[in-house]
Amino acid sequence: MSDTKVIDTKLALAWLAPLGVTIVGGLVTLVWMASQQSSTINALLETQREMKVAMAARDQRDEALRAAHVSAIAEVRLNDARQDIRLDNLEKAVGVRQPAPLGKWTK
Repeated sequence: MSDTKVIDTKLALAWLAPLGVTIVGGLVTLVWMASQQSSTINALLETQREMKVAMAARDQRDEALRAAHVSAIAEVRLNDARQDIRLDNLEKAVGVRQPAPLGKWTK
């Protein structure tokens, strides 16, 4: 009777060993997949941070360009106003009048 128990135990172990190997292999695979997923998530988060930094830099550059554009327009308007004042002062000093319209000969 003890021989049958030994044979049954060996038979049970023969069936359980591949099952145990499969379970351990599955657990190792799950751990490996989780680590791969974790590294992928970390890479995506790093990419997202880099994109945010790039977007902030682009926004700052765009704001600086807008400010430079507004400044250039203001400078041109100021120069035009100064030129108009110079012309007015010159006309007053010389006594130049605006030419009279030619009437029906001009459109």
